[in-house]
Amino acid sequence: MQRHKLLGALLVFISSMTYSACSVESLVYDKFPILEDQVLLFMDDFSDPRSGWDTSQSEVDLKEYSPHGFWIVVNSTNVKSWSRPHLNFADVNISVRTTKITGPDNNLFGVICRYQDESNYYSFLIGSDGYYAITKTKDGHEQIIGRTAMDFSYDIQQGNTENVIMADCVKSNLTLYVNGVKLIDVVDEELAYGDVGIIVGTDEQPGAAILFNNFVVMNR
Repeated sequence: MQRHKLLGALLVFISSMTYSACSVESLVYDKFPILEDQVLLFMDDFSDPRSGWDTSQSEVDLKEYSPHGFWIVVNSTNVKSWSRPHLNFADVNISVRTTKITGPDNNLFGVICRYQDESNYYSFLIGSDGYYAITKTKDGHEQIIGRTAMDFSYDIQQGNTENVIMADCVKSNLTLYVNGVKLIDVVDEELAYGDVGIIVGTDEQPGAAILFNNFVVMNR
């Protein structure tokens, strides 16, 4: 019943949204002018449901295309759910526009790079409560890189609002930006290549729902 109520609320929210078209060029160059000389490797506004991203519908999570982007809902506690386009890169810059739809502010969402399998990848995460981190999942064990805990930034828009997330995966250098501001850069050498994607997670409260749009991958 809880899941059906959540899905109903999400559908009402999505249907009532005023769609604001935003070109890939506007997303990249307006927010991050440092990318002007980079080469586009992949982009998706999620308007074509055949573009290859993972979808699912279960009691645990929901991953679906919508008229306004791609949304991930996690309806269990202490769970991460991700979707990816099944590509393979080494050194890249990733950017995506995110909007919290509903659910707790104590959530996690962002992008992943160098995904080799479900047990090995990097995550660039923010929360709707203003916290952020870069994490590494290696052999199924996740750890924050370069810090002992997540840090807080006022540059992250809190609550039901929009944030533009950008991540650099360049050789051993990993950098997280939000809304044009660099939050953290760390060094890790274990994962050198892999897929990219989007991710949402919960802590002690279920129901995190994030809408993603204008996913862009540039070479670095």
